[in-house]
Amino acid sequence: MKHLLVLAALLLACTVRPEADGDGTGDGPDEADLCARGEECDFLQISEESCIEVETICTNGLTPQEKADWALLLGGCLKFQSCQNFNLCVLDLPDCSPDPFWSGDLCDPSCDTCWIGGPVENMCQNEWNGGRDGCDCGCQFIDFDC
Repeated sequence: MKHLLVLAALLLACTVRPEADGDGTGDGPDEADLCARGEECDFLQISEESCIEVETICTNGLTPQEKADWALLLGGCLKFQSCQNFNLCVLDLPDCSPDPFWSGDLCDPSCDTCWIGGPVENMCQNEWNGGRDGCDCGCQFIDFDC
């Protein structure tokens, strides 16, 4: 019996627990964390409350394993200090990405085309610089059209 208690104590001590999410439940990152950070980074195109509602509807449709994976991946995204890296991470979530209501536009509003986070970032064609084709942001140069 003594060995069973020691084994139970060891198993309990070695259990990996998700990080607390700040809402007091201690159940790991959740929809509220995603939407709060989206609001903080000014990416939401809807209210924070609506974001939580939409994300919760989506995550309620996941299996328990998918939801656990989603929370684990979201936890990794939340660790990014920069909004740009957080944005790229959450838009790449395999389930329940906030993409439909997430601007994620990392460029200044004066930009006509934002290449940040895309395949052309820092690899724009040189003729785009001052080519009177609009302000291109996220290039390896500062566009004279801006």
